[in-house]
Amino acid sequence: MDSCMINGKYRVSRWIDKTAARNDHRGSAMELLVAIEASPNSFKALERAASIIATEGGSITVATVAEMIPDLEEIFDYEELHDKLRKKSKEILETAKNYCESHSLAAKYVLLENQAPADSILEYAENNPVDLIVVGSRAKKGLDKFLLGSVALKIVSHAQCSVLVVR
Repeated sequence: MDSCMINGKYRVSRWIDKTAARNDHRGSAMELLVAIEASPNSFKALERAASIIATEGGSITVATVAEMIPDLEEIFDYEELHDKLRKKSKEILETAKNYCESHSLAAKYVLLENQAPADSILEYAENNPVDLIVVGSRAKKGLDKFLLGSVALKIVSHAQCSVLVVR
């Protein structure tokens, strides 16, 4: 996997050009997958993706994961918990949709359901034309701010396409 530090618009353009050239079998338009959840950095990822699309062209798919937590049926009403998680995920997608519409961005919205958010994002990216996954890092302080969140780290480590982590 190629890695690249992105420190300005010139570097972003140059990097995107290389990524598009590597994936030219998919056409000339970049396909961005933005993985979001409820954190502020997650929505910074959406803002960055919108900026890339505005500058370079392409399309955005916004995905969130309704995380299914196993082995809770003995403690909680699993269906009720599942419904609450799905509802929260739909609210996150609705917020993303409002952002995209207010910036005149056409986007596709996907609600994934799985036990592991990173695995869901990776599987979606493998089964769909995705040139770049854009994901937010976790908002941390102190020594932890130098570490990626576990979801972003797994996506960076295992994605078959390029990944941009936004802080």
